[in-house]
Amino acid sequence: MHERLEPKGFSWKSVSKDTKQFYFEEFKKWFVWRQEDNLVYEAWQKRAADRYKDLRSRARGKWEKKKQLDNRIGKDVWLSWIEEWKTPECQKKTEIKRNNRKGGVVRNNYPATHTAGSSSHRKTAARLADDYTRDPYSPELFLYTHTKNHDLKTFIDEKSAKLYEKIKSLRAERSRPADGSSTPQSDLFYAPSSSTIAHFSNSSHPNSQDYEKLQTELEVMKERMKEMDAMQHRMKDMENLLARMADNQNQ
Repeated sequence: MHERLEPKGFSWKSVSKDTKQFYFEEFKKWFVWRQEDNLVYEAWQKRAADRYKDLRSRARGKWEKKKQLDNRIGKDVWLSWIEEWKTPECQKKTEIKRNNRKGGVVRNNYPATHTAGSSSHRKTAARLADDYTRDPYSPELFLYTHTKNHDLKTFIDEKSAKLYEKIKSLRAERSRPADGSSTPQSDLFYAPSSSTIAHFSNSSHPNSQDYEKLQTELEVMKERMKEMDAMQHRMKDMENLLARMADNQNQ
C-alpha cells in the first residue's frame, strides 16, 4: 500500500477506485483463484480495509507520540494527513472512539463494557443454555455478562445496575395480563440501542410505546445477527481458502 497513497485518503472509504484496484492487482500477483469467485474479492476488501486502517493508525501514532515520519509515505501525503489529524472534527471523532473503547467511561482506569471477555453474547448464551438446560432469558444473559466474576450480584458499574433495574421493571409490566385477557404480554429482550438505553435511563415509568420500540429493535437486531452469522461463516471459508492458496504458493 505504501507504493500508492493519496493525500485525501483519510479512510478506506475515501481512497479512490483506481488506487483500490491497484492494490487488488498487486494482491493478484501472489494468489490465483477462479475469477468468477466473488468471495475472494469480498474477503480481500475487508482485509484491505483493516490493513489500510492499521497503516494510518501506526503512522499517526508515530507522528503524535514521537514526531517521527514514515519515510515510505510521500511528503505531500504526510502534510495532508497531518493537517487532517489536527482538525477539531478529526480530534473529536478520535476522542469519541477512544471513549467508546472505554465503555463510555471517561477516565484512565475504566471498567470493561461487559465481563464476557472476547466471547460473543451468542456463544455465552449457548454455554448458559448447557448449564440451565434451556435457553437463558435475556435479563439472565445481561446479568451474567455485567456482574463481576459472574456472581449475578456485583455489577461492573452503576450504569449496568440501573439498566438492569429498568429491564426488570419493563419486563414486570409486560408480564402482567393485558386488559381483558389472562395471557401475559410478550417478554422483554436484551440489548436495546444506545438511544433507547438513554431513554430508559431517564424514564422511571416505561410504557407500551417503550415496549413497542424495543420490540421493533429486536426484530431488526435478529436480522442483523443472521447477516453477521452468515458473513462470519463466509469469512471463515475465505480465510481457509486463502490459507490453502498460501500453502500452494510455498510448495
